[in-house]
Amino acid sequence: MIEQHLFARKSTPPPPAVIKGEYKALDGAAIVRTAQVGGVINDKLYIFGGSHSALNSVMEVYDLATGKWSTLTTTGTPTPRHSSASCILNGKLYVFGGSTTAAWAPTVEAYVFDPTTLAWTKLASMPAALCLQSAVTINGKIYLFAGFNGNSSITNFYEYNPASNSYQAISHSQVGQHGHKTVAINGRMYVVGGVATTTMLNRCVSYDPVSNTWATHAPSPLGNTYTFTATLDGYLYMFGGSRNTDTTTHNNLYRYDPVTNTWAELPTGAIPMYFGIMIALADRLLLQGGRNATTLFNTLWEIT
Repeated sequence: MIEQHLFARKSTPPPPAVIKGEYKALDGAAIVRTAQVGGVINDKLYIFGGSHSALNSVMEVYDLATGKWSTLTTTGTPTPRHSSASCILNGKLYVFGGSTTAAWAPTVEAYVFDPTTLAWTKLASMPAALCLQSAVTINGKIYLFAGFNGNSSITNFYEYNPASNSYQAISHSQVGQHGHKTVAINGRMYVVGGVATTTMLNRCVSYDPVSNTWATHAPSPLGNTYTFTATLDGYLYMFGGSRNTDTTTHNNLYRYDPVTNTWAELPTGAIPMYFGIMIALADRLLLQGGRNATTLFNTLWEIT
């Protein structure tokens, strides 16, 4: 059963304008790339894979303290891929699936990267070969939702347990979709955007792993896919995205408040972009990489 709810924050809410929508371009990475993955571990932003003139498996790291990029030499490195799902758990970067060709050739492979040893470890294979899916961590587990199997959007939903290196399928009634994003807020997985094979989605739903129930929320202002998405101070932020079926790319920035179940529009960015990553820090957001209809970017944007 799908219900509509408002959810209380577990702590005192921050001022309503935590992020005002002020953009600043920081030093760019060495490689322009799109459909990459990454995350922050110990004040360093790690970026892996993606596509530019060709696929790559290069890992770059941005030191938040010094504002400098460097390229890492890693062991056990996965083969080049793009459109994987990733998340950070216990100081490590987990990467699931992705496409191993410039088109769509999904893989079942999953890896974890340890920045203390600069080593990749191969995990148990996913139950299905997927790309353009999402991954989010809640209470020590990783939730992998939906994706693209090379032909169509699918409904697959798995809980991955790092302790046992195993997957458990979760039954649900949500539509098959890919190119969506998921974030965790107060123990719930929020799903926004994406496309259901050919239909653009602006729906916003959430899943509670404890009760195994879904809820439907106010739809996002734009139905688009491949957005930059992150959560900060109990809010969901969504930037950019593509219409998927045409070349329109957006530079809109929105904030969703799960307490009031409302979306607010913030100032737009300098460049329309999609297919990059958004990272939430303590008091700001970062946008890295991505592309528009004609250009791929290596830029790192700071939003305050």
